[in-house]
Amino acid sequence: MLQEDLENKISESLKEPIVIIMHPKTWFDLADEAGRKFCDFGGVTPEFTYKGIRVLRSFDIEQGSFEVY
Repeated sequence: MLQEDLENKISESLKEPIVIIMHPKTWFDLADEAGRKFCDFGGVTPEFTYKGIRVLRSFDIEQGSFEVY
């Protein structure tokens, strides 16, 4: 369900998204749902990505929602 919501948000974007902002808990829930196939946890320096789009985690975003820019 999270993955579907995020895909809808990405497709609604008027241009190619360069960053997704989400709550840290949402990131881990999405990773559980989508699997490591689409969610990369990075290596030594954590660069989180979803299908190649950079993901920033913030407690300012409500859990379960996304901001796509």
